[in-house]
Amino acid sequence: MKKSLVGDPIIWPGLIYSPINTDGLIYALGTVSSTVGLIFEEFLDDGLYAVCRRKTDAGWERINVAFSVLTSKYDISEIDLDYVDLLICWKHDSDNLPDIPLIVLSEMMGSATTGKGQLSVNKKLENIFNEDPSRDLKIRADTRQSFEDTVQDLDNRIKKLKGNQ
Repeated sequence: MKKSLVGDPIIWPGLIYSPINTDGLIYALGTVSSTVGLIFEEFLDDGLYAVCRRKTDAGWERINVAFSVLTSKYDISEIDLDYVDLLICWKHDSDNLPDIPLIVLSEMMGSATTGKGQLSVNKKLENIFNEDPSRDLKIRADTRQSFEDTVQDLDNRIKKLKGNQ
C-alpha cells in the first residue's frame, strides 16, 4: 500500500492540509480565486501554467500565469520569462527568483501553518471559538435551523411549481 503524504495542517474552508503539488496549489487557489482579481480562462495540460485575465484601467488584460508550490522549486531555465507574467505559489522560500510578480497563497490565507506542522499563533483552536462556548454553539444551532428552514421552504415551492404545470 502506498503511503499517504500531505502538507502541514491548515485551517481553511475546503482544505485540511497545505498543498504539496501543483494540483493542490490550483485547488487552494480556487478557494480564494475571487479575491486575487483574476479570471481564469484556461489551464494548460501540464498543470504548470494558466491563461487568465486581470482588470486594468483600460480593460481586462490577458496574462500568463505559472504555478509552483515553492518558489525554490520554480525552474527558471524551462521558462521564457517574457512569457510568464505572474507566478502563483504556496510558499516563497527563495531569494533567487527573477523579477516577476508573485502571489503567495499561504500569506493570503493568513499563514495558517508555521511550516512545522503546527498551527500558527493566530490560528490556534482557542482563537477560533468565542470566549463563551455556549454562545458559539447557540449561534451554530440557529444557523443550522435557519438553513434547514430555507431548504424546506425551497422544497415546498418546487413542489408547488411542479403541481402548477
